[in-house]
Amino acid sequence: MAKSYDLYPDANGSLTDFAINFEYLDASHVKATVDGVPASFTFLSTYMVRMDTPPVGDLKIYRQTPTDEPINEFVDGSVLIDDDLNRSFFQSLFISEEVADASLQQDIDGQWDAANQVLKNLAQPKNDQDAATKKYVEDRFGENAANLAATQAAQAAAEAARDTAQTYRDEADADRQATEAAQTAAETARDVTQGYRDEADLDRIAAENAKTAAETARDVTQSYRDEADADRIAAQAAASTATTKASEASVSAAAASLSESNAATSETNSANSENVASTKASEASTSASTALAAQSASETARDVTLGYRDETNAHRLAAETAKTAAETARNTTETYRDQADADRIAAQDAATTATTKAAEASASASAASTSETNAANSEALAFNHLSEFEAWYLGKMASDPAGVEGQIYWNTTEKEMRAHNGTQWVAAYVTLGGALINSNNLSDLTDASLARTNLGLGNVENTSDADKPVSVAQQAALDGKADKSSTYTKTEVDSALSGKSETGHGHSISDISGLQTALDGKSNTGHGHSISDVSGLQTALDDKSSNGHGHSISDVSGLQSALDGKSATGHGHSIGDISGLSTELGTKVDKDTNSRLDAGYETNAADLGSSSGGNFYPSPSQYGRNFGRITNNGNFTLTKDPSTLGNSYTFVLLVENAAGGGGAVTIVGFDKVNNDDFTTAANAKMMIYIHCVNGVTSLSVEHIQG
Repeated sequence: MAKSYDLYPDANGSLTDFAINFEYLDASHVKATVDGVPASFTFLSTYMVRMDTPPVGDLKIYRQTPTDEPINEFVDGSVLIDDDLNRSFFQSLFISEEVADASLQQDIDGQWDAANQVLKNLAQPKNDQDAATKKYVEDRFGENAANLAATQAAQAAAEAARDTAQTYRDEADADRQATEAAQTAAETARDVTQGYRDEADLDRIAAENAKTAAETARDVTQSYRDEADADRIAAQAAASTATTKASEASVSAAAASLSESNAATSETNSANSENVASTKASEASTSASTALAAQSASETARDVTLGYRDETNAHRLAAETAKTAAETARNTTETYRDQADADRIAAQDAATTATTKAAEASASASAASTSETNAANSEALAFNHLSEFEAWYLGKMASDPAGVEGQIYWNTTEKEMRAHNGTQWVAAYVTLGGALINSNNLSDLTDASLARTNLGLGNVENTSDADKPVSVAQQAALDGKADKSSTYTKTEVDSALSGKSETGHGHSISDISGLQTALDGKSNTGHGHSISDVSGLQTALDDKSSNGHGHSISDVSGLQSALDGKSATGHGHSIGDISGLSTELGTKVDKDTNSRLDAGYETNAADLGSSSGGNFYPSPSQYGRNFGRITNNGNFTLTKDPSTLGNSYTFVLLVENAAGGGGAVTIVGFDKVNNDDFTTAANAKMMIYIHCVNGVTSLSVEHIQG
């Protein structure tokens, strides 16, 4: 893994902030390029930069430690301090890492690995062990490869043309079959249409006969109606005559009575009058009988007329029904005629398409034949080129034979391909002899002393380790380190940490004793009830609100009590909230300082008073403990404790804002700030975690309330 640069391939312009994962002596030593072009940026923190322009392409952030002059120069009698020595050492280390990252690597099998990088600006090969360039190989073998590719392409084209011709032939067969099927369907439709036409003719004749019968019935009915009208008129006339005769009889009777009363005057006249009266009475009786007979005949004629009218109506309805059937048959016949015409047109189109496809198939067959001929020619050409290649390739040999420029062979002794350059046989691949391998860490330098001199580091190894002096600052730093016997190995730490949770871990239900049992009696968030689930609810609802009403917590018996024992969604735990966690942490060590976490650890925060202005130095050296609490009454500054340079410690600070609100918090001097989630809200609480490792201090803020 590279130690002097970070790669961010295929950046798409959506990000501007990128992390630096390597150390450096000065910010000016950090550079950046996008696709090889220098790119500008600014530092957000020690290990985070922001690109001035969102990068699009391959972003590389790298270190370029100066090699033209040393970071520090020492003179006789000068005071040696650890910082100067460390910077000089790190200059050498960083330059070595940069050289190693830029060098070819030798793998564990002894072969050179270019790590997917291109070797450029190579000269043409001359000797047996020289590397061959891409152009040299392409010049020698490109023509044969091109001819072979052309042959393969021609063969593929011929096969494709043959397949196309077969496809057209299949389509023509399918079209021919479709045409035959369409022709059969058209003939069937024509026969069906003829049948419907014949049926329509019969229906039309029946309708015409029904029409004629209806017209005859209408004429007969009209004749009966005329006779009935004449009978009615005669009956009316007879009735009128009978009435007249009756009136005359009444007059005659009166006259007879008068004549009888005057009989004494004229007996002859009386006899005559009596005869006339008798005659008139007989005529009146006859007229009355005639009137009754005429009335009876009129009623009979009326009944006969009504019968004929009903019969006429029945014939008319039959005629209308026959007419409707004839029209329906005519419409059906027209539909079948249209379908038959469409089928005939489709059959004609299918026949035309079949003819076209047949022509296309013939053309494709001709093209296939031409392609087949071309393929045969290409095959012959490829065979000629292959023969030519075989003439230049000499096969496998144990030693160099006599040869001419351009010939190649496989050397079975050296296990390599060799080519003749006109003068001698040379190897046909790249060798990396003499290159430095990254994984060897410069151990493959022929003269390490000369290399140090060339890098300006000639004095680095002029004193043995045993004779190197220890400065006062170094001794003081060593005095503050733990003895080896009181430290733990990685294996011991890993064993102790095995089965333990990471900081910021979460809990599943099974991790908390009794939680599942407690939850089993609870309903899911957002659960619902049917009426039958609640005893007596239906009875209670009968005179209650309609569907859609809501409940407050107080409406549900026992809900508030059940909720009082529950934590809010997203609640957090402090160390003291989890039984036994503080004791368990006491058996662990800090992964950075290798010191025990229970060293000076406090389970309860000490009250450090209030802060409203000025600087506040959170560290154990200031307060004699590593867990404290302050009240934020106003603006103040959190400052790295300058007295802890070179030391390692952990300090936890609980900041509680006052009821009236807290002041703004400024952070100064810390090397890394992972989060700055401060708030001035009233009664808000923030937990600040400070970790210092050999003087490098980081600060994290967790917003826990408000």
